[in-house]
Amino acid sequence: MTLGGLAKGGRIAQPRIANLLAVLSTDAAIETHLLARSLERSTAQSFGRLTFDSAPSPSDGIILLANGAAGNTLITDVNSWEYGAWQEALDALCIDLAQQVLRDAATSSKIVQVHVRGAASEADARQIAQTVARSEAVRWACSQAVPDWGGLLAAVGSSGTELRPDLLELRVGSMMVMLDGAATRIEPATIVQALSGPEIELTVDLHLGAQSTTVWACAMPPE
Repeated sequence: MTLGGLAKGGRIAQPRIANLLAVLSTDAAIETHLLARSLERSTAQSFGRLTFDSAPSPSDGIILLANGAAGNTLITDVNSWEYGAWQEALDALCIDLAQQVLRDAATSSKIVQVHVRGAASEADARQIAQTVARSEAVRWACSQAVPDWGGLLAAVGSSGTELRPDLLELRVGSMMVMLDGAATRIEPATIVQALSGPEIELTVDLHLGAQSTTVWACAMPPE
């Protein structure tokens, strides 16, 4: 069984209205409704986590073609080992293509990964991650390696989701800048170092539940 794909992105992208075209192909024999189900999940785990700009684009699409030429037994059961292996492979391919699109779009800018942990629901985790990733203050601080994480805190607070400030934990790279709702003692130079690399990780832990998500963005909108 073979699985392959290609993707072409623009410099404007966000979930559901992204300037993105992707074509995936496989010779696997799998029922059509399971093919659609697996693509929907893989898209949500990959292309749906990209955000470069909040401007919409009408030209987006992800197509998955399957001809069944591999000769495998037709996959008909969502609970089967074969379907699980197929889903895992499709997830890996879509994540790889999405990250390649991100790196192409970032050009000379930095890549920012926003991790949200401990949310009460997946929707809350996604809302906070998207709000942080689209924040001009956050992206500017990352672009300029400015040791001011106030923009990160403000973005979390303005996300519109339920929060417990006394439980909130924030990290810039591996550096914890807030614990239990209070700022930690950390040298600004340490934060600058964490923001100076080509790829930056920002982590928000709400300590309210077990849901999590990750969104990928650019430090500043490409010019």
